[in-house]
Amino acid sequence: MKFTIIFLLAFILCPYLFAQELEQSKWYSINLGYVDNDSCIYKLQNEAGIIPVDPKAYVEIDVRDQSKEIVRILGRTYPLVSFSPKLQTSIRKLPEYAKQPLDFYVTYTSIFTNVIKKIKLRDVISEPKNDQNTQFPLRNFVNSYFTLFGGERLGIPLQIENGIGISFGIGSPYSGALETNHYEVNFHVLGGSVGLFNSFGDITDFTKSNNHNNIYTTLGFQANYIFPLSNILEFQYQRVINELSQSYKNSIIEKTVMVNSDGSKFQPKFITGEYVNFEIRYPIQLFNSQRGKVYIARYQREMFLGFKFYEMTLANNIFDFRVDYMFSSTERNTQINTDLLVSKIFSGFGSRNFAFGPSLSFSKIKDNRFGLLKAFLNLRVKLSDI
Repeated sequence: MKFTIIFLLAFILCPYLFAQELEQSKWYSINLGYVDNDSCIYKLQNEAGIIPVDPKAYVEIDVRDQSKEIVRILGRTYPLVSFSPKLQTSIRKLPEYAKQPLDFYVTYTSIFTNVIKKIKLRDVISEPKNDQNTQFPLRNFVNSYFTLFGGERLGIPLQIENGIGISFGIGSPYSGALETNHYEVNFHVLGGSVGLFNSFGDITDFTKSNNHNNIYTTLGFQANYIFPLSNILEFQYQRVINELSQSYKNSIIEKTVMVNSDGSKFQPKFITGEYVNFEIRYPIQLFNSQRGKVYIARYQREMFLGFKFYEMTLANNIFDFRVDYMFSSTERNTQINTDLLVSKIFSGFGSRNFAFGPSLSFSKIKDNRFGLLKAFLNLRVKLSDI
C-alpha cells in the first residue's frame, strides 16, 4: 500500500517539477565553473569598471520586472541596459544549467537535485586550463595561496621568466594543524631551490593532549629540484644542522608520550640526520579548482598519498579541500589529515581571498583505537592572482 501511495505522489508531483524546470529563471545567480559563464563574468566586470576583475565574482541577474532589469556584481547594482547590447543578449540567452535560481520552489527532492542537476561531467574532473604555474617546472613554486598549517608553500616570484623567487610555509607540505613546529624559507631559480627549515617555537603545545604523533624539528638545510621535462617529479635533500639535544627530547617525550593499557607506548618523532625525499604528482582540475593535484610522496622516511584543490566551485559555493594519508612508519602511526576550508564568507575582497574551516587529523589514540587525533581551525589567504 505504501509503495502505491509513493508512486501516486510521484506521478502527481512530476509534471509540476518538470514544469518548474521548463520555465525560464528570471532571478538567478550565474553558476561559476563554466567557460562561457566565466567569460561573461569577466565582460560584465570590465564594462562595469571593476578593477581588478574577480574571476569568481558573485553575479546576480534580476529580470523579473522588465522596467527594472538589474545586475548585481559583488553587492553593487547596475541596470542591465547600461551594458552593451551584445552582452545583454548573452545574459538573456544563458541556458538553465548555467543559472542558480533564486526564486525556485523548494521541494524535498529539490534539496538534493538543484545542485546535482547543474553538474556536467566535463566540469567534475579535467586537466588544468590556463594554469602555467602548475604546467611548467620553472614556475611551479609560484603560488598565491598561503595556508596557515601545512599544504603548499606560499611562492612569490621575483623574476618569473627565469623561475626566480622565494617561498615560505608553516608546517611540512603534508602535515596537519599543530602536528609539527616546522617552518621553512626557500630561494628558487631555474627549477631548483635551496632553503632552511627550523622550529617554530612551542606551537604544538597549543593542544595539551594527543601529541604523541607530532614531529619536532630543528635547524636544517634543504635543496629541491624539479625534473626538467615535466612538472610531475620533484626531488629534495634535507640535512639537519643542529641536532636536538637529548635533554630536549626527554622533556618533549615526558609531556607527549601515550602509554596504553597493554604497556605499549606512542611517542613523537624527532628530526635527525639527513633525508632524501621525492614527490610524484599529476595536476588535475576538480569542479573548476585551482592548483589541484593528486600525489604520492616520500618525506622524511614516511610515505604519503593524497590530493588537494584550491577554490573548488560547486553551485556558487567556493571551498578548498585536502586529504593526506600517511602510511605507518617505524617512528609514527598511520595518520589522515583533512582540510575543508570554505570561502565567500565575506563580501568584496574577502569573498574568495579568505577561507576558513576545520582541519582534522585521525590516527591511533588511547589503547590502539583509531579516532580523532586533533581538530583545529585552519585558514587560507589568497594574496593575488599571480
